[in-house]
Amino acid sequence: QLNALWKNYCISSTFEPGSTMKPFTVAAGLESGKMTGNETYQCNGSYTHGENTIRCFHGSKHGQVSFERSFAKSCNASFANIGMTLDKQSFVSTMQDLLFNQELPIDIPYSKSHIQLTADSGDEDLIQTVIGQGKTQITPLHLCMITSAIANDGLLMRPYEMERIESADGKIIKQFQAQQYRRLMT
Repeated sequence: QLNALWKNYCISSTFEPGSTMKPFTVAAGLESGKMTGNETYQCNGSYTHGENTIRCFHGSKHGQVSFERSFAKSCNASFANIGMTLDKQSFVSTMQDLLFNQELPIDIPYSKSHIQLTADSGDEDLIQTVIGQGKTQITPLHLCMITSAIANDGLLMRPYEMERIESADGKIIKQFQAQQYRRLMT
């Protein structure tokens, strides 16, 4: 149990992203051209596709909602709807562009985030993945990196651990600063 006290969960543990996955789903929809952001959805508190049903939190029924309102309410039914319009392979490709199943541009040991969805996965896997459930796992560091890139017009910066190293008398030995990595999305 002592080792658990020293574990840095932000870089060494992965978690289901939950609703924090929804911006990535939007990115996939916009990048693929399958959505424009002007869509509306009908939410009766759940979305059913075949034998798969996704429910909104506490069974909330959002009614007829714009994309913007769906996003603000984190409407699972709307996002399941969005997911079913997406091509699985292009969705996976967008997730790889967002560095799932890829190396992150950092120079410290970390756990890799992963998505197990493939072009051959079933619809249930797609519906679960687009709302952040199922088998997708992400580190908090990776989540922060992608969220920061979204706020930075799609440009990912390389994270760095410290601003500077100083000697005991205050002399700067080494200075670190932000560096661009690459554009993850348009």
